Parts: sequence; structure tokens; C-alpha cells
Amino acid sequence: MSEDTRTSDPTEATPAVSAWDTLVPPAADDVTEAEQKLYQDPTVEAAAAELDDVPEWLGTRWRELPQESMPEVWRWLRGWVDWLVEAHSIPASEIPPCWYRHQDIVEELWAAANAEEQAWEATTPTMTPMTAWHFHLRMMRDRLNGKAKECVGNREHVPAHSFRPGWGASVLAVDEGDWAAHLSEITDAQPAPAQDGQPMLLWRMCATDSEGEVITSDAIDVGPVTQQGNISISAPVRRGMDTEGGVLLGATVSPGAAAIGRTWWESSADGGMNWDRAVTSEVDRSVAEEEDGDEQESSEDGEDEQA
Repeated sequence: MSEDTRTSDPTEATPAVSAWDTLVPPAADDVTEAEQKLYQDPTVEAAAAELDDVPEWLGTRWRELPQESMPEVWRWLRGWVDWLVEAHSIPASEIPPCWYRHQDIVEELWAAANAEEQAWEATTPTMTPMTAWHFHLRMMRDRLNGKAKECVGNREHVPAHSFRPGWGASVLAVDEGDWAAHLSEITDAQPAPAQDGQPMLLWRMCATDSEGEVITSDAIDVGPVTQQGNISISAPVRRGMDTEGGVLLGATVSPGAAAIGRTWWESSADGGMNWDRAVTSEVDRSVAEEEDGDEQESSEDGEDEQA
């Protein structure tokens, strides 16, 4: 067959062209400033404008505040504290004039100022944040009361005393050598077999130092674990009612030297002369113990195979 008379394969269809394939995004220069603003959410714009008025250090932990912002932070906190004392008639026993000299008081006031700012600035349809802050204010005042009583009594700032030369008044004097040893400690656990028929063994833990010298712990004797006494059963007690109105009884069987085989309940209608077994109450307790033993053996066999 010549090329002129050759027909096209009907299965080779021309791929469809979507209208989306012909769309070309407009160039950045073709979009006017007015059109760009149409894509701005007014709510987002308003929120961004409000955030511009909030200091960037607000909501930051006191110890993480940048040093270059501290003059501004101190002035802002001073204004807030002055307002708080006047508005709520807070006495000097709670916030003394030298409050900025007391780290613990500063931390309390800084947290409260940030919480109050968040409570009133948060856009929420309820009054819960606002009332929650006033609830916190009462508790904060209770914590502040008496923190600077020595300053209040002397009517001037009294620096905290240090009883350790070269140490700050409130610095925790940690034994650095002991702390370094604590970080390097290693705790290990070792299972020590202790069943009937095995002799008493002494166990100890060993370690080597960087020079290879062996150091050993004190030894501890691990003897066989033997259950003493016979099986005992506690007196039955009433534990409520069942769904059919019967009394629910409960009792506990404690194993002794021998394992528990079966348990069941009996009843007597003639004062204990004759006892009838409740067949449905009988349970073979040894089956569970055997299954537990088989599972333990299977686990040990699996570990041996892996080894």
C-alpha cells in the first residue's frame, strides 16, 4: 500500500485541548495597584495594622528580653505599674517603691502586665478573658504581700544579704563536682534468677575506669524465692447485687507453697452439715499458669535462636 492511500489509525485520537491551557497569567506590570488591593482581606489588613502598634517584645519571657530593648521595656512597665497601684489602691506592702530592685516582684508584675494586655486586646465575643485577669490580680497581690517587708519597714531599699562570700544573695550554691558526676552516672538492671532448688548466689556490678582498672560494688546475696504457708481463702463478703436481684459474693484465694489448682463455690441449706457445689462456679486456675509458663519458654527459645 502506498503512502498516499494509507489511512490513519482511528485509535490515535488527537488529544483534546482544554480552555485552561490557553490562559496566560497576566504580567506583574499589567496588574494595577487598585486591582491588587481587591485581593486583600479587610480583616487581615485591620489585624496587621493593630499588630504594628504592639511592641515586638511584648509577650516575651523576662529573662529572654533583648538587652537593646530594656530601656523601652522598663519605661513601659513603669507606666503600667504606676497605673496599677493608683487604679487599685495597692499598698507598699504589696508593691514597694523599689519594686524594680526585686527580681521576683518584677517577674510577677511583668507577667501580670502581659496578661492584662492580652486579655483586653484579644478579639473575643465573651468577657471571660477580662474577668479572668481580675481574678488573677487578686492572687498576684496575695503572692506579692510581704515580699519586700524589710524595705517597707525601713522605708528604703534594703539589698538582699548574701551569707556566702562571692555568691549572689539568691544564687543556688550547687556542688559543681557532684553535678558533673550526676550527669555521668549510668544506671543498669540485671535479672538475677531466684527459683526453688537453685543455690544462693552473690551478685555485684563491675565497671572499668579510663585506665582499664576494674572497680566492683558490694555484693548482695540472691536466694531462692520460696512461698511459705498453705493456701488461704478470705471470708466471703457481699459486694452488691446482680442484675437478677441476687447477692454478689467475693473472696480472695492466696497461694502458699503450692500453686492454686481449681476454685469453686459451695452452698449449704442445713447450717453447714452438707454442702452443694455450684457447678458453674468451678474454674481451673492451673491452665492460666501453664499458658504463662509456655509463653515464657517460647520467648526464651526465640531469644536463644536469635542468639
